[in-house]
Amino acid sequence: MGGRRAPRGDVAATRRTSHTPVPMRRHARGARWTCLALAAATLLAGAAGGCAARGSAEPGGVRRDPDLVTADELARGGWMNAHTAIAALRPRWLLNRGPDTIYGQMGDVQVLLDGVPIGRPAELLGVPVVDIAYIRFVEPTVAAARWGPRFSHGAIYIATWLGEGEVAEEP
Repeated sequence: MGGRRAPRGDVAATRRTSHTPVPMRRHARGARWTCLALAAATLLAGAAGGCAARGSAEPGGVRRDPDLVTADELARGGWMNAHTAIAALRPRWLLNRGPDTIYGQMGDVQVLLDGVPIGRPAELLGVPVVDIAYIRFVEPTVAAARWGPRFSHGAIYIATWLGEGEVAEEP
């Protein structure tokens, strides 16, 4: 009865020689090509379909700047004041940004009307939409660098019409 059987776990019984083809290598090569094909398809889909960049597309295919509200957008809405327009179009501008200092004092976004600070977002209730040329949100770091530490939560800059087609310039 006698044939000798290799014990389990015997390395010599399961080892292949170097000239024997290994199916795993062929499989790995196919997987590599599959990954490359998927990556190329993803890049092409992103280029063709347009990646989700800042802003969203308007009906005419023009991208909307998330930090700007134009007079055209304001005219389409029919709002009476700047606060209700911003609350409808860009509500994140009005969100509380958290404590200002280590002492936990809460801070607000500051509002500028033609470069003149007028206070907190509640002041927007007194600004009629018909006078506005555009409204721009200035990010906190940029606002603090431009107008000082009081603007460390950001700023809402409102430019009004000065006369016939003239707009007040940002400082």
